[in-house]
Amino acid sequence: MPRRLVALAVAIVASGLGGACGGPNDAKLAAEVRARLARDPSTPPAQIEVSSREGVVKLRGVVADFGAKRHAEELARSVHDVKGIDDELVIAETPRTTSADLALSPEDRALRDAVMDRLAKSGLHGTVAEVLVTDGVVTLRGAAPDRGAIRRATEEALAVHPRPKRVENDLTVRHIR
Repeated sequence: MPRRLVALAVAIVASGLGGACGGPNDAKLAAEVRARLARDPSTPPAQIEVSSREGVVKLRGVVADFGAKRHAEELARSVHDVKGIDDELVIAETPRTTSADLALSPEDRALRDAVMDRLAKSGLHGTVAEVLVTDGVVTLRGAAPDRGAIRRATEEALAVHPRPKRVENDLTVRHIR
């Protein structure tokens, strides 16, 4: 009887039906994504944590800007056998005063800061990568996990004081392929 069980186990493993049912090896997949990120000079691999479950790669950590976030996702997606991306990367908070800020009116700067603070307190700071304000009009840019997060970000931006003239929403839904 024990020989039959051993023979059956060997047959299952040999046929590829054991473990992940022939799916990608998650540890190997995560290692390949880490290696791809490490080879890219524009990506800070030490700041990006990579894991995988059933072929869906999760990226966690902090990146400099929306372009770096998108690039890390594209690099991970380019690895063979990646079924999808769960992007939990957040944009590093930039200093409040930059050369672009000097061109902002005091009113627009106060409005921008109020929107950024409100989004951070509501947990949506990783969704909105950029808040632009021109003449009281707020523009939100970034990638959200779903349409609900996009709606919430718009509602939060409209709820600040001083109130914006309007909110233009350039947020997109990040899709897991």
